[in-house]
Amino acid sequence: MHITARVVLTLLLLFMVQRSSSSPVKVNSTKVLILGAGLSGITAAKTLLDKGITDFLILDGKNYTGGRIHAVPFAGLNVEVGANWIHFTEDEDTAPLVKLRDAKKMNGIRSNYSDFIVR
Repeated sequence: MHITARVVLTLLLLFMVQRSSSSPVKVNSTKVLILGAGLSGITAAKTLLDKGITDFLILDGKNYTGGRIHAVPFAGLNVEVGANWIHFTEDEDTAPLVKLRDAKKMNGIRSNYSDFIVR
């Protein structure tokens, strides 16, 4: 089942459970629900913390944080299986990643997909 469908079904199930004192489901109340513990979800949580908002919950369908940033063991090594692109390498926001990549002498292929227009 697709991860988004699982999250929606889980949320619906929680709301459909009878909210009585005998219910085994603990009901917590939070002001903000962040769906996904990937880079965007973690960034959203950090932004809320920076603004002084601490009443939030991060909900993810996987048992790890990082979303597509994920490594798996293979032949005695950890192999990255997602999020292998550094977008907008000329921008100030990604400069630290580009500097780290260069310092570690990591190979990569530069491409400029922003020049393509799809209609």
